[in-house]
Amino acid sequence: LALVVPSTRSSSSQNRYLSKERAHNVARGFRCRRHGLERNSGISQYRFLARLRGGNGGETENADINKQSRERVKLLKAVRKEGGKKGQDLVGMAEMGGMEFFCTSLDQCDGDFDLMLESLQAMNKEVNPAMLESVGGAGGVGKMLFSAGLEKLAMLAHVPADKTDKISAEKWMQYVAEQTGLDAIVVTGSNETVAMGQVPLNASINAYPLKVKDNAIPHAIAYLKSQGVFPERDDESSDIVYGDDDFPDEDDDGEDGIDRTVKDLEKLQAIGS
Repeated sequence: LALVVPSTRSSSSQNRYLSKERAHNVARGFRCRRHGLERNSGISQYRFLARLRGGNGGETENADINKQSRERVKLLKAVRKEGGKKGQDLVGMAEMGGMEFFCTSLDQCDGDFDLMLESLQAMNKEVNPAMLESVGGAGGVGKMLFSAGLEKLAMLAHVPADKTDKISAEKWMQYVAEQTGLDAIVVTGSNETVAMGQVPLNASINAYPLKVKDNAIPHAIAYLKSQGVFPERDDESSDIVYGDDDFPDEDDDGEDGIDRTVKDLEKLQAIGS
């Protein structure tokens, strides 16, 4: 097979014939475009041709790992961005209303304590005045975070050390777990500055994480009111009180999941100290 390419260089070379190798490269380029790939997209010829033939080219596994890594980086960026913005929201409400404790939900964490830790760190990070957009700055604010995943509702409480005389994170979490029921637990190792809790999915009684979250947040608010650190308001329509724009409206359970959350809790000690 030879491809004819018209040329305007001279009348004697109006029809130039490409070599077989060049014709093959051109044909492969058409296949690349047909499969939505660019010739210079970083995919080697061997991997690309192996993909067309249904093989792995010995690199599919590595490609999957790289893809997962890129997705994780992208997810962490979204988690930290959400946490930083939430932090600024909480600080703004604290300064405007004089409140010290809030409840808020996290949309990006999907019930994952590792991601909730990243979000909390972004919330508590000191504001960088050199940045155009202020983020974080909520290290001095007490808060309970809620994240509904597919298999559980994860809860994370952080109380600054200088506010533990008013509220204990562990007692706060214990109250929410007891009032919520549904096999809710407080992770062993929780203390007065940081606490973790979770409520597993129970589809048999329609106890889905999103639904449980909507019931758990009012219990967390009720505890703050009982301790005199949350103002009584007649206007219940003001969502800003809760530090959660969508109020009111998932990852493993079992021993392995609890062991992992204990490790996460140990990481939080630095935040609470």
